Amino acid sequence: MSFSTVPCTPNGSSCWTQRTALDGTDFVLRFDWSQRTGQWLLTVSDQDGVPIVSGRALTTGTLPLRGVRDSRRPKGELVIEDTTQKNTLDPAFDDLGGRFLLVYVDAAELGR
Repeated sequence: MSFSTVPCTPNGSSCWTQRTALDGTDFVLRFDWSQRTGQWLLTVSDQDGVPIVSGRALTTGTLPLRGVRDSRRPKGELVIEDTTQKNTLDPAFDDLGGRFLLVYVDAAELGR
């Protein structure tokens, strides 16, 4: 399987932005901790910082890009992986980038 781990560790921050290449294209990823819902939210923007999709919850077993029809979206899929293989919890504030990894499955692997 062709996938890569997207480096994303809060390091005590409840909000940060990073530039990440997915399938050879740069995207701006913004991570926000929602205290109200107890979830990490992801916004994916194009290389110029124009949002493609905003506020998608990073939860185990879901695909945050599913249903996004924007032609600028990454060609592959993002998924949260629980390294313990339990898949019964979602990433808490200190878990993203540790127990829970953001993984990108590239377009070739998905036959796109």
